Parts: sequence; structure tokens; C-alpha cells
Amino acid sequence: MDVRIISRKEAETLSRSNLSKETSIISFYDPITSRTPKNYRKIDYSGICDDVFYVAIHDIDIEILDDYGLTFDTYFPEAEELAKFTIDIIPIS
Repeated sequence: MDVRIISRKEAETLSRSNLSKETSIISFYDPITSRTPKNYRKIDYSGICDDVFYVAIHDIDIEILDDYGLTFDTYFPEAEELAKFTIDIIPIS
């Protein structure tokens, strides 16, 4: 299995031709807020990859969640679903 962590800039250049058929993508992106640039959008992987899990998450340190009125559960409610997605895509040998 090949696991890569890539930047948004690199992700924007992906195409179906440069990905294997077994590729799955976990895409973290900034949620839309009043501070998000107007032209910001999450990357659309349709036509590039069939298995995509999107996570809208603020780029803040876990140590300051309380400053934002958040707990881990409210900050990252998709954690359990993402774990299941990850387990489902990993081939068992």
C-alpha cells in the first residue's frame, strides 16, 4: 500500500491518469466561514477518484479547542466515520 500526504497545490494537479485504480482520498479542507476567502472551494475529486472522504475542519491546535468552545467530539465529529472508511479501504492480506 502506498500512503502519501500531499499539499493542496499538488492535489489540485491530480488526474485519474496519474492515480492507480486502488486510490482512495481523504481530503481535509477549511470549512466555509466569514473568514474564508470568497473563491475558496474544497477540491472536487469527481472523475478523478471514486473513494473520497471529505472532512471540513478548522486548522487549529487541539490544545486550544476550549478557546473556541469545542471539544474533540464537536471539533472532529467525523473521526469514527473516517476510521471506518480507512479500515474499509486497507487491503487485508
